[in-house]
Amino acid sequence: MSSTSTARSYNYTTIRYLVDEDRDVSVPVGVILSDTDRGELHKRIPCEGERISEVPLASAMPSIELALSKIDTWLRAGGLPYAHESPRALSEGWWEQVRKLMQFRVRIGPVRPIDCSRPDEELEGLYEAIVKPKVRPAARTARVDGAVTKALDRLAPRMASGHTVRGYRDRPISVLRYASDADKAVVIEAVNLAASTAETDAYALSSKLRSIQESNENVSLIVGYLASPGGLNGEASLKEWLEHDAHVQAYDLGRETSAFHDSVRQMLSELQLGPNLFAGE
Repeated sequence: MSSTSTARSYNYTTIRYLVDEDRDVSVPVGVILSDTDRGELHKRIPCEGERISEVPLASAMPSIELALSKIDTWLRAGGLPYAHESPRALSEGWWEQVRKLMQFRVRIGPVRPIDCSRPDEELEGLYEAIVKPKVRPAARTARVDGAVTKALDRLAPRMASGHTVRGYRDRPISVLRYASDADKAVVIEAVNLAASTAETDAYALSSKLRSIQESNENVSLIVGYLASPGGLNGEASLKEWLEHDAHVQAYDLGRETSAFHDSVRQMLSELQLGPNLFAGE
């Protein structure tokens, strides 16, 4: 299992929506990652069930989608309207010209560099860190759970989902993944540190883990987390706090997939779960 691929230099920009014309106030509603050398665009705009503060998405989405369609058209055409000398496609100069063309309800923010190794995956963290959409709890849980399942790979079926363990003073606590034998247990938890709720979620998870530790001497805990590209959401201190406060190792589920998988595998190998635990790997 590969944990990372070589990082490449990308540019990113924000898609912004004008919410106050009199004061010229716009808010981010989407992000675009672009690779000048490969001529690639990776875009993320709001999807069903998401909300963005101050933006009436029901009426705004047609304008947002039209703006993206124009960008795609200009890229395919190999030139930009009203440009005497068209800059190289997706270069900083190209995006600056696009910014000048988009001066109505939907606008484009400044271009900034960023290193990415898996743009399709890291785009989501970039979107969460910059746009900060309001997402239904079930969708937040599904995103984290899906990332853990993917990182576990063939280990996923070896662990129970939604198992309940004892917390402080025997309070029942539901955990993301669980496996045990007669003497020991392994618990996996995860948190999205790219989300707007990162700080609240990280502190809640730390408390949850300490509660489990208070009532379970022989439990091995491991944490996975989702991160924004380049740490744009300021998650480094939250990750360090989790490790410090709960005495656990936390792994970036995108960039440290192999290390996370190998650590879980080692923990499971210490349980008495039978000789065929890792059959088929």
